[in-house]
Order: sequence, then C-alpha cells, then structure tokens
Amino acid sequence: MESEKPMIARPKLVGYSLLFLVIPLDIWALSGVVSRNIENSFFIALLCIPASYFVARCLSTEKQDISELISLREARIIYSTCITGALVAWFWSGFLFALPGFLAALFFSIREHTVRKIVRGVSF
Repeated sequence: MESEKPMIARPKLVGYSLLFLVIPLDIWALSGVVSRNIENSFFIALLCIPASYFVARCLSTEKQDISELISLREARIIYSTCITGALVAWFWSGFLFALPGFLAALFFSIREHTVRKIVRGVSF
C-alpha cells in the first residue's frame, strides 16, 4: 500500500509570492471605493479579502508547513462565505463578477480531503 505524501510548502515563500497578487487586488478594490463604484469593489473584495487574510497568516507564522496554517473550520467558514458572496454576485451582475469569489472558494477548499485527492491526481 502506498503511503500518501503530505503536500509541503513553506508559508513564508507562499506569502511573499502571493503579495504580488494581493497588493494589486487591494489597490483595485480600494480604487473602486474611491471612484464610488461600490459594486465592482465588492466583487473584487470577494477574492482580495480572503487572500489578504491568508497572506497575513503566511507571513506572521513560524510554522514550517502550510497545511498547519489554517484550521479546517476556518477554511470552511471562509469558502462558505466566498461561495455565498459569489452566488449573490452571479445573480446580481453575472458570472464574470462572481468569478473572484468562486476562485477564492476553490483556493480555500484545498484543505478538504476530497479536494486534496483530486489535486494529487491531477499533479504531474
């Protein structure tokens, strides 16, 4: 029987890598608030708020494995909120506005055992 190898990633490396994604998203969401385009800002916030939280957790931890960083309960709360917000965005303005929320939910669902098995099956 083959033992499953844990997915190991260094939290600091992941945190600094994601900063290049999160900072432009945060600026884009804030520029929507400044220009009074609240609708677009809300939809981008569906991705940038959870991503900012994850980056902050990555950069402030001393743990060596990213799988220990966020508890399963935290991940479930975050992706449930993202899916709910994405569904609201989809019915309110269309699928393209809901896409950031669905992406954030997908990223946080990686903590689930079933999703991990799928990712391991797809990885090369």
